[in-house]
Amino acid sequence: MKGKSYIKGFLTGAFFSGLITLFLTPNSGKETRLKLRDTAESFIDQLSEVQSHLLQIQKDIASATIESKETIRTFMSDLETIIANWKKDISPHQVQLQKEIASLEETIEKIEASLRK
Repeated sequence: MKGKSYIKGFLTGAFFSGLITLFLTPNSGKETRLKLRDTAESFIDQLSEVQSHLLQIQKDIASATIESKETIRTFMSDLETIIANWKKDISPHQVQLQKEIASLEETIEKIEASLRK
């Protein structure tokens, strides 16, 4: 019984909404169909344009990815070269600094020993 009343209500609502639409529509059926067709064509054109832009974005992303990979490779290579040169440049100073640190540690130990006495 509930199903029949639901269907009756649905059909009654559909009938009255169609009737109200007919009375409240400002244009004739032909004009409405033309407007609807123009709107649909405009919508399809806009979708086509969006699709074209999305394809261009996809190509741009692929291109940027390839360029980024190459740039990162170049950067890493340059960075490795710079680090290698820096290590070579500081090598003589590193030995001298280690000697000075050992000397400072020895001096600190002497001072601590003299303070304990």
